[in-house]
Amino acid sequence: MSDSYTKYSLVLRNDANLKDTWIRQQGAHFGSFCVEQPEYAKQWDLNFKDFSGTVLEIGAGNGFMANHILANNVVEYTILDISGSITQLVSSDHSLIKECDQITYIYSTNYKEIFSGSYDILISHQCLSETPPYYYTDIWNNINTTNCFIVDNSADSRDSDYNNKLKSWVENYFESTEGTHRNYTVKGYHDKGIMVYIGKGKKP
Repeated sequence: MSDSYTKYSLVLRNDANLKDTWIRQQGAHFGSFCVEQPEYAKQWDLNFKDFSGTVLEIGAGNGFMANHILANNVVEYTILDISGSITQLVSSDHSLIKECDQITYIYSTNYKEIFSGSYDILISHQCLSETPPYYYTDIWNNINTTNCFIVDNSADSRDSDYNNKLKSWVENYFESTEGTHRNYTVKGYHDKGIMVYIGKGKKP
């Protein structure tokens, strides 16, 4: 199999760095896939209430988390997302950060730009599991961050090792993972739960 393929037999590497499911849904309205999650804000306040510094959020949804953090913390905020989502974030009436001019946006086509700097925290909620292995692996191998707040779980049988790989990355990258747990309050996960990863302090 050529390097232009991921292990997904029907998916080519693509400019947006998405799995095939999301390639088909590019351009879909926020309301078709974004659910506001108060539990995310609760977990942020429990673990990072006094945080200040630089933030990188990968996959911002309708801006729910960015809106909460910008309203309560002193931060410089960067969002990495696909072009269609960024367009909606800055223009849609359903965006919670439409009027915010404090945010730097990076298109997923140019994701390697995030490797040129460093961030005080990486945030990603139910996003990286929706991207091909070459993409999230490159990010994990090259990101420079001091903390993380990741809520994610993959049920994709084609990438059955994702959850173990994410757990391993967090445990090997950060000094402390206190606060990491399976959460049953996040909407849509009351029965099976979803992992909340809290990483603090980059290992030397």
